[in-house]
Amino acid sequence: MGTALGAAAQQFLARDEARNIPPVERAIGVSSAAVGGGAFPEAALPVTRAVEIEKQNILVEMRRRRVVSARAQSWEPSDYALLERMRSAEALDAVALLREQLKSLRGLVVREKTAGGVKTWLTRAGFQRYLFLKSQLARGYFEEMGTDAKWVFMVQTIEGAPVFDDKGVLTPAGEALYNAIQIGETAQWKQADGRIGGNAPGRPKP
Repeated sequence: MGTALGAAAQQFLARDEARNIPPVERAIGVSSAAVGGGAFPEAALPVTRAVEIEKQNILVEMRRRRVVSARAQSWEPSDYALLERMRSAEALDAVALLREQLKSLRGLVVREKTAGGVKTWLTRAGFQRYLFLKSQLARGYFEEMGTDAKWVFMVQTIEGAPVFDDKGVLTPAGEALYNAIQIGETAQWKQADGRIGGNAPGRPKP
């Protein structure tokens, strides 16, 4: 299936770019207008068997992870974005963090047989719990780097996006920043008073 999908993707790549089809819409194989059961517009990707199989696999994964309901037949772009965040979290040992911090993972993960072997997937609830724990680590990190505790939730990315939401949880932009810090990449951020903070490259944080 992977080979067929790769061939299909190569076949339509140039056509996608010419039609200005966004990357996320290429990934799910439909246009924004088609998501949710609408008719496919003329500019949508040609419906090939390989693309349909991949769409179905993504939908099954979303159901198993409880990103969408068990009977859902389609998903929204926000669902796909969440799935991508969950996969990225797993690559950064999200499940290991949950095991370390919690007594039970019931409802937070599912075991799934895949072509690459049995994998442990975060559920929506598992990702939310992981993000809460990670937010606490991020808060501690910024305080350690000199941010006063009463201003830590006012930290912004260097582009000016909030790092934490109004509940003290990492935003997507904040998560991306802290991910970079975790793997030892050079990163900068803005303090509440406008000062620029930064890390020392090559020194990953937990």
